[in-house]
Amino acid sequence: MTDPARPTLTTIDGASMLADAASEHLRSLDAYVHFIRKHEPTPGSHQAEAACRNKVLGTEGDLKQATGEFQAGFEAGGREFSDPKLGSASALSHACMAYLKGQERRVEASARWLQQQGPLGEVEREIVLIEATEQEVRWTLLAYQQHSG
Repeated sequence: MTDPARPTLTTIDGASMLADAASEHLRSLDAYVHFIRKHEPTPGSHQAEAACRNKVLGTEGDLKQATGEFQAGFEAGGREFSDPKLGSASALSHACMAYLKGQERRVEASARWLQQQGPLGEVEREIVLIEATEQEVRWTLLAYQQHSG
């Protein structure tokens, strides 16, 4: 019989996959921002910008999948683990969920604005909230990595 207070291998693997997905997504975001700030628009730069943007979207999909898988495994245990590593992984998961939901709200607000059915202020507000949740993902990822040694 397993000890209900001990993390399972599935939960540990899920935490590692979540951290990897979050790290990769943040790297792709940073690369995209760097590209946008450093490159002058040229006919050829549009393809490079699209490649960077597609990388961000791909890693966001990976983050969504890893977050869902970790959360499902964590909730299946029906408890909070006392292990600091899994506690920080749970915090990372919650930060990722908030970030992903914020991205969905931003996309919806942008679509409404483009269709002239919503104010630009709503889009701007969602962007500010995304930036805050992105920072939360960064901080909780760092805490997870510190507990992982």
